[in-house]
Amino acid sequence: DTPVLQIIQAGGTSTLSWDAITGATYYEIWSASDPYGTYTLAEANWTGTTWSETSAVMKFYKVIAKN
Repeated sequence: DTPVLQIIQAGGTSTLSWDAITGATYYEIWSASDPYGTYTLAEANWTGTTWSETSAVMKFYKVIAKN
């Protein structure tokens, strides 16, 4: 499943948050500089529902629930 993301951008830091997905044991966080481009794995095996990254460029994100 793919959670619905809330993204807050402040001071060069992007903070992602989402509701927990039933049955998920961890999440993968992927990012790209182009929403239609290639996404790269930013974080594997993340067990929380909030994640932050500091970046000087605009990025697009997706989070994938895993079990």
